[in-house]
Amino acid sequence: MTTENIFYPADMERLLNLFAKAPTVVQQETLVFLEGAMSHLRGEVVERTPTSFGLLRQSVIDAVHVTPSGMLGVVGSPLDYATPVELGSKPHGVGKAGIEALTDWASQKFGAGPVEAANIAHAVAWKIRRHGTKPVFMFKRALEENRAELAAQFAAMVRRIGAQVGGRNDA
Repeated sequence: MTTENIFYPADMERLLNLFAKAPTVVQQETLVFLEGAMSHLRGEVVERTPTSFGLLRQSVIDAVHVTPSGMLGVVGSPLDYATPVELGSKPHGVGKAGIEALTDWASQKFGAGPVEAANIAHAVAWKIRRHGTKPVFMFKRALEENRAELAAQFAAMVRRIGAQVGGRNDA
């Protein structure tokens, strides 16, 4: 995916202050939070992802990267067509490989025989050439619809860390 949605919780400044007091505790707790949050968001994205064969859904991954300068949680897909499904596309040509993929899709989606599937594929290709595709926004909607829950979980984590290191009022 080439799109990015940033989640920057309100309690981040307090967490940074706690990090100065107890970096190991903050790193451990934040890693647990991020792993759980990314796994949850991955599931939410998968639920919102359109499917025929299930390849796009199966391709959605989550990862947490820890570096010397911080942590990054990512949910995405390595498939080339994930971005146009997420964001939609402008009108564009559909080549032979695209027609073949659309034929397979029509066969799977509608139980169409070879001729009917090819006709459906060409009709869909015509529409893509003229109108493009509409966005699904499965990643964007998953984050938007879970942002409040994640922020509450993040705030609870910061309170737990504050209680552990005696920093309840340090932000």
